Amino acid sequence: MSTKLIYRIIVFILVVTLVIIGNMYRKERVENEENYEDFLNDLHFNLYHAIDYAETIQEKKPKGDSLDDFLHGFEGKMMRLYYLVGFSRSYVDLNVPKHFFYQSPKIILEGFYIQEEINKKRIPPFNQDGKLDKEELLILETMTGYMKQVKRGIEVSSNKVNTELPKDKLEQLIFKQVSHNYPKTYFDAINK
Repeated sequence: MSTKLIYRIIVFILVVTLVIIGNMYRKERVENEENYEDFLNDLHFNLYHAIDYAETIQEKKPKGDSLDDFLHGFEGKMMRLYYLVGFSRSYVDLNVPKHFFYQSPKIILEGFYIQEEINKKRIPPFNQDGKLDKEELLILETMTGYMKQVKRGIEVSSNKVNTELPKDKLEQLIFKQVSHNYPKTYFDAINK
């Protein structure tokens, strides 16, 4: 075999390898972009329904068993967001906090205790007395406001998702709006 033939075979193998690797990279990049767009659409859809449900609770101010049903329904909406954001890490390269969506229904259904240097406060479960008081409505309104900010941040126009939103901007938006813990939610609510 001549050296020219060996050289041609090596070049051919390298070109084929580069074409295959380039195609695999392009396919993975397109798949990641599609996953990100799907995530944004799912996030928008689930935020819309959680916000709508929370606003319905605030408007209707249900009592008794109806309040229990509404609060458990809200928990379901928030848990969908929790799982969506939590599982997004497996198919979309995002580093976003998810604990807000988990903590929010827990503090509503189970209550919470704030123990800081200056402030010590026990917030009972929202359905303990069978109705929503002013403070509980303010907390729910504040949580709804946080979600509205995220929803607005991912929209191009009213109810149209910005699929061109850079991932780092989405991470910043979510981190800014929903990365805090429930004492901050409480203090944001009562200081309105």
